[in-house]
Amino acid sequence: MQDSAGRWHIFKLTGKQTETRDRSLEDPGVRKEISEAILSQRKQIVSAALQSRARDEARIENYLAQRMLENPNSFGVLRPVPSASPAGAAPQSSPTATPSR
Repeated sequence: MQDSAGRWHIFKLTGKQTETRDRSLEDPGVRKEISEAILSQRKQIVSAALQSRARDEARIENYLAQRMLENPNSFGVLRPVPSASPAGAAPQSSPTATPSR
């Protein structure tokens, strides 16, 4: 829907009531709807406050950067690769102990 100032407004229908009548607190669903709406609003406020406080009190440590500054030679330096065994030679196996029975 567009208003006289040219702004658009979007509405979402969340419920439908076929009969027109005045509702009072004595109606069976009215008190429940009101209490659920208030509880939902309170939950949203508490959740937003908790997230905001957690974000404000968060402390982020970059341990990788600290280690790089403490010992710059250990990062970014090419390390020698151990020599590969000859093509025809079988890898040496270490002697294994057999369990005594």
